[in-house]
Amino acid sequence: VVGIVGKSKSLDFPTMLIFWSLVRNSVVLAVYLLFSVACFLTVHEHFICGIKTLPLRMEQHQKNAFTIAKWLQKQPRVQYVLYPGLENHPGYEINKAQTTGFGGMISFAVDNSETALQILEGVKLIKFAESLGGTESLITYPIRQTHTDLTAEECAEKGITDCLLRFSTGIEATQDLIDDLAQAFTAVE
Repeated sequence: VVGIVGKSKSLDFPTMLIFWSLVRNSVVLAVYLLFSVACFLTVHEHFICGIKTLPLRMEQHQKNAFTIAKWLQKQPRVQYVLYPGLENHPGYEINKAQTTGFGGMISFAVDNSETALQILEGVKLIKFAESLGGTESLITYPIRQTHTDLTAEECAEKGITDCLLRFSTGIEATQDLIDDLAQAFTAVE
C-alpha cells in the first residue's frame, strides 16, 4: 500500500490520515481505493504536465526538424527533403501565413532502397517505429509500414517510393540527432 501511495505526488499526509480513518477496518478496501486513486491521479497529472510543457516540446520539435531538414539537404545521398519550414516546400507560404511554426515532421528520399534500409538499420538514438508524435525521434518507412494498403500505382501517385523515409523529430538534443543520422549515412555501403 505504501508503494502505491508513494507513486502519487498528489496524496499528502493530512489526506492519508483522513483516508485511514475511513478505511482502517478493511485492508482490502484500503488497497483497492488507494490503487484506484493513485492510478487516476497519475493519469491526470501526466495530462496536466503534458499541457504545461507542450509549448516547450513543440519549440524543440520544430527547432530539431528545421535544423535536420537543412542538414539533410546537404547530404549527397538525399534526393529531396519535404519540410514545410523550408522555403522550397510547395506549402511554405501558406503555412507561414496560417501557423506560428512548421511542426516536427520531415519526409526525405534517398538515392535507392538499399540506402533507405541501411539508414533504418543504422540509426541508434532514433527509433525505427511507426508511431509518430511522441517526445522521442522516430523514423518510418512508409512503403512497408503505413502505406501497405495502397497499390503500387497509388503509392507512385502520392510519391511513396522505396526510397522515401519519414522522420518525426523528438525533443532530444539537435546535435545528437544529427550525429545519429550522420553515422547511419556514413555506414551506408
